[in-house]
Amino acid sequence: SQDVTCPGGANSGTIIFNNPTGGTAPYRFSVNNQGFINNMEITNLSAGTYAVLMQDDKGCEKTFEEVIINNPPEVTVNLGADMDITIGQTVELKATANRLVTYEWFTTDSLSCLDCATVSARPFSNATYSVIVTDETTGCSAEDEIAIAVLKARKLFVPNTFSPNGDGINDQLNLFGGQEINRVLRFEIYSRDGARVYKKDNFTLSNGIGWDGEYNGQQLSTDVFIYFAEIEYIDKVTEIFRGDFTLIR
Repeated sequence: SQDVTCPGGANSGTIIFNNPTGGTAPYRFSVNNQGFINNMEITNLSAGTYAVLMQDDKGCEKTFEEVIINNPPEVTVNLGADMDITIGQTVELKATANRLVTYEWFTTDSLSCLDCATVSARPFSNATYSVIVTDETTGCSAEDEIAIAVLKARKLFVPNTFSPNGDGINDQLNLFGGQEINRVLRFEIYSRDGARVYKKDNFTLSNGIGWDGEYNGQQLSTDVFIYFAEIEYIDKVTEIFRGDFTLIR
């Protein structure tokens, strides 16, 4: 007998009759009482145990021991448990297979590689990643998938005070945020009487751009000021933040 090619693969097993002798040719064969056929090979069999019967031209019969067609060892792959990440976070996905295989990834999102065992993903919204592995010898395959939930924490921190006195500590009013922030579209500061004393457009938080407490070359005195910031996140969503802070001399 020849075992099925892949685990659970229907109709790929075979029983072969080699060099029958005795009795009167031609010979016919039957498995599991399914009727006699003249073929020396009975194909399209699933894994299981088969009762085999041989019959010659005069109707004489011989019963063989049961023939077993086996399932081969199963191909498996595991991507691990589903996970939650924050927007902007990069995660590593590793496909662990039980034998030498090739890899093929499927997703609506981007991946660092589509035929590697380990890939990097940086989804901006909920995403599902699946991989199919294929045994290089048998062609048998297995599949697994992993769901990633993206938590969209959108935060911007603006200090409520700063002291531009040249001591190297808190000398600028800066904006602070996480990796979910792509850039600052607008950052404006106003005095309490509505005069705009600072404006900066289109910069990233990593640039360290901030206000030094000066307006038209003059150092402003202790007072309360109002800020306006328009933020663009990495998924292109924008949000406006407003508030106030105190300049301390």
